[in-house]
Amino acid sequence: MKVLVSKKVVYDRETLFEQVWEEPIVKVAEKYGVSDVMIHKYCRKLDVPTPPAGYWRKKEMGCKVPKKPKLPKFKGLPKILGTGRFEEEVPDRVVVKEDGTEMHVDPYELTDELKEKCRIAASSVEIVARRKWHPVVEKHIAAVAEWAKNHRTDPLAKCGEQPWEWHPYPAPSLWEQITVKAMPKFHILANAIILALESVGFTVTDDFYAVIGDEKVRFGAFETRERVPHDPEQWKKENPKSYYYVSSNRKYDYRRNGEINFYVYRSDRSYHSHPEVIYEKEHLDQKDFVATVIDEIFHAVPYAREERLEREERERRYREEEERRARRQELIRNEKRKVYELTENTNNYVIACNIRAYAAAVESKPDLSEEEKEWVVWAREKADWIDPMVKKEDAILGKYSKSVLDKESYY
Repeated sequence: MKVLVSKKVVYDRETLFEQVWEEPIVKVAEKYGVSDVMIHKYCRKLDVPTPPAGYWRKKEMGCKVPKKPKLPKFKGLPKILGTGRFEEEVPDRVVVKEDGTEMHVDPYELTDELKEKCRIAASSVEIVARRKWHPVVEKHIAAVAEWAKNHRTDPLAKCGEQPWEWHPYPAPSLWEQITVKAMPKFHILANAIILALESVGFTVTDDFYAVIGDEKVRFGAFETRERVPHDPEQWKKENPKSYYYVSSNRKYDYRRNGEINFYVYRSDRSYHSHPEVIYEKEHLDQKDFVATVIDEIFHAVPYAREERLEREERERRYREEEERRARRQELIRNEKRKVYELTENTNNYVIACNIRAYAAAVESKPDLSEEEKEWVVWAREKADWIDPMVKKEDAILGKYSKSVLDKESYY
């Protein structure tokens, strides 16, 4: 199957100039995986002259057309890095049918045959309590049992002496949405959904993400709350240590009734996602309920794919920006090092010239002693040692470096 894949392309000024004058810009755009409008934009950025409107039509008709101009001088960078979208062949996923034949499934599209097979599997799965659960459901059952054993009824009561020990962490998923009494019902339905998805080659993670090809769809469940008249005695019985203020004017309470409803997120961004809710009371039986949940998971796959592509594009842009920033910082560091070396060499050259001038002044004195003559020779040798143009190595101090003349090294 062919899909569009984003790739980096380099717009070289000279190459682009030759291409736009050899064939129409529409054909040039196909090579770069962009539109002809983008090619015109890059030509303007790189100062590349393009054929005037109607150039190729006149050339086909044998009319006189303008001559190809020379590429003008350009002060900027001769290359620009861009992004293009190209078609690539992606291998299909293979699913083995019941008769033993292989069915090639497009990893980016869910076929009606695959969906129907999953619905048939959902209707054939027994929705009853099991001795042997699916490993995902089995882990959740163990986590719920462990949490129910250690969890305090009062949500504001301390679970330890330190503030960070007030609440055990982490709680199992869906603990706050479903009561302990209704949790076995959820496990039965979730086990049927997982088995139906696995029958067609898909999987479910421990945190209830359905893995459909390359996409992940989050689903879960919650227990319905029904409105009942407020009963103060019942409230105190159910919440013996609650610190919540119960008004005498309160008319209703909202209690969970054991009815399990599933939800499927079409986006994994919790701050703006709105899940699709599948209510149990709207279905005739549990098998129909499970099949509807699976259908909604399939409907969420295109949204998950679109979100994944957007996320990958953001990550790619972020990496490119980080690489550009790192290259920029490296250029700045190299430039600062060069400027520092330039100033140091300039100062050393000035010092060496001053030493030679001072030695010449001393040498011009009348009646120089032997000791002064030796000092003049020594001073000129040290000037050659300091001078970056000469870089003479000293017999005692070796090569010149700024650290050699630090006061701490000889005082």
